[in-house]
Amino acid sequence: MAAMLTKSFLMGLDRSTRKMEFAEPTAEEIENLPYAEAVEYLKKRDVLKKIDYDRLSDRLKFRAFTASRISDGALLKRINGELIKNIEAGNGLKDFLGMTKTDVLSKVGLGNAGGWYWETVYRTNVQTAYNAGRMMGYEEDKPLALELVVIDDARTTDICRQYAGGFVRPYDDPFWKTHIPPFHFNCRTTVRGIYDESELPESWSSKADIENPAKGFGENPVTGDSWWKELSSQVRQAKEYNVQKEIEDAYIRLIEQGFTTGRSVGAMAKRFHVDFGHPVKFEDDESSVIIKEGTDVTGVKVIAQGASGGTEVKRGIDDIKRLVEQYPLQNGSLTSEKDWYKVRGTAILFDLETKVERKAEIHWYQCKDIGKVEFKFKRFIK
Repeated sequence: MAAMLTKSFLMGLDRSTRKMEFAEPTAEEIENLPYAEAVEYLKKRDVLKKIDYDRLSDRLKFRAFTASRISDGALLKRINGELIKNIEAGNGLKDFLGMTKTDVLSKVGLGNAGGWYWETVYRTNVQTAYNAGRMMGYEEDKPLALELVVIDDARTTDICRQYAGGFVRPYDDPFWKTHIPPFHFNCRTTVRGIYDESELPESWSSKADIENPAKGFGENPVTGDSWWKELSSQVRQAKEYNVQKEIEDAYIRLIEQGFTTGRSVGAMAKRFHVDFGHPVKFEDDESSVIIKEGTDVTGVKVIAQGASGGTEVKRGIDDIKRLVEQYPLQNGSLTSEKDWYKVRGTAILFDLETKVERKAEIHWYQCKDIGKVEFKFKRFIK
């Protein structure tokens, strides 16, 4: 899935820089795109620098892992639901197990007659990556306007049908901050750039009475850059399927290099720069708040170390046993208790849902061989 999403992104990026005519990405196109050759080709064309590709690759791997684990959990839930229906209908487990594989697959949306489940997973994620690539390409070579291109048929939703027939607005219109496809699950709409003045309409399409995208969709990846992260609804799903811990561990493993530490002072540093937005937990554990990317966490100070303190501070970490067991090294061995710190600092927090940002004190744990984990909100600062 990571390769599929990366190929989709590269296709969108390449087509935007070539100013190519719109064509919806199909499964066949993506599968046949030579992955290694495509990456090298785009690097040679200076469309994609190595450092940008490395960051992109980490983000897409994280999105792929998140989508896969949540999809697996949802699929198991559907199968369990069919088992419950079977029992409620007066049938037993034997009857359920007697169903053919084709019958079971069809009931949960995976059969050949109606494989809608994986189509939804596939199309939503591919379109997100594809359109993110196009928008980031447009930012490098700005078009005059953008046009929403809709496939208008019996499957088109009301959200997308309102744009059918061509919807064109200037590229710098604030409208595009919140209306970049996909607009909902299984969305097929995409966006294309208009560079030729002769293609511009006599008047711009009206924004009046436009229905907003489904919750969690539509944000411009250039301005928000949250297209690869978990939505708050995904967090709730992941917790329900007991895979949120795996996703959080993958975030640390794949994205942790988003921190740039400043000059060292003892075991810690006074500040560090945040390249990627990192989730911050609140007491309700349902937060959509992150450390605002592109900002510094300042006033960094160690407040506890190991089991009983150390050179930085005399206080020990109450949760040290759990930390050592929960965060093993890549080879499976455990870290040393003395290498763990509890740290505090001041950060700018950003709420992905309300778009509000505030300064706050945050706490986290840190180990030299693991990195920074479990950012938690402590209090807001005026």
